[in-house]
Amino acid sequence: MKYIIGFLIFCSYSFGWTYEDYIAQQKKNESVYKNQVERNYQTYIKQVNANIEKYSKIVGDLWGENEVKFSSKHEAIHYDEDFKLRDRIDFEKDILIIESVDAVDINKFNEKLKELRENKLSKIIKKDPIKSDINQPIQMNANANEMYEKILPKKYISKSDVTKRVDNGKVIYFVKIPFVKNSIKIRANIFMNDIDRYSKKYSIDKEYVLGVMHTESSFNPEAESKAYALGLMQIVPSTGGLDAYIELKGIRKIPTRAYLLNPTKNIELGCIYIHKIQNKYLKGIKDKKSLYYCTSTSYNAGIGTLKKSFLPKKYINKINLMSSDEVYKHLQKSFFTKEARNYVVKVAKYTSFWQKELKSNKTNF
Repeated sequence: MKYIIGFLIFCSYSFGWTYEDYIAQQKKNESVYKNQVERNYQTYIKQVNANIEKYSKIVGDLWGENEVKFSSKHEAIHYDEDFKLRDRIDFEKDILIIESVDAVDINKFNEKLKELRENKLSKIIKKDPIKSDINQPIQMNANANEMYEKILPKKYISKSDVTKRVDNGKVIYFVKIPFVKNSIKIRANIFMNDIDRYSKKYSIDKEYVLGVMHTESSFNPEAESKAYALGLMQIVPSTGGLDAYIELKGIRKIPTRAYLLNPTKNIELGCIYIHKIQNKYLKGIKDKKSLYYCTSTSYNAGIGTLKKSFLPKKYINKINLMSSDEVYKHLQKSFFTKEARNYVVKVAKYTSFWQKELKSNKTNF
């Protein structure tokens, strides 16, 4: 502190600065930096949108407009270099679909299955022409790198396994391969060390973190949404990601795509964001169930949405006057929480599921 005061005295003698001038300059610098951070993010969004437009044209020309598909929250999709073969790993339906347009080659189908089972996830992502076109190399942690090896069965695809569909004159051959039994538990267990570590560090119920991840991505480490949310806990870089990063690093920085698609970092930021929601915006809610119901709405639709649903003034007091069941029903009926209704139900359902699983398994699954 004495150095700052000394610096201000020096500036006041040398340049005619006052303390007010110093504060004004600090605010100006902060504003410039804030704008630069936002511009960098908008540049990234423009690049993402340009890629979507570019590859929609390529895929649409080959597969047909109705068959333009890219990775989403619950589905990871990888194309080969010529775009004529792709795999779709559906984490919500627990199934792998390998597809080829205009030709069926059993050897290529089996090569694709083998490649998914035996290669590291980072390598699979890097090989995909769409995912590798954004200049942010993604590094999966060790457990996530071996995910497909653990959830895909060891089998050989024969011609009898392949069926076809026709869409706007395009013939598409495909095979569906179910994941191994208990795949959802296997996937959750892959990330259990990080879930356990950060749920404890940020004082969040472990089953709730699992419930959020199950709802958001079905434990798909490649999850990407149309709203630019990324990773296992579907963090939007410019909102939840920014808030959590500031809490973690003390720096105003929007985390990169590569950062958020790293499972360990994604789980940490997700837990920090939940912690902030509960301990800043929802601080004072007495009933634990009510707290978690409100956390779900805030995580999905924003704290502003939650406040509006209870009317902004003294919303904590209003929540405390209600039972947890009344809070839950309110969030199902409020006009303001319309988009978050199903989300609250799903998180509650999956949280209950994982609570039972954790109780019945004293160690990992």
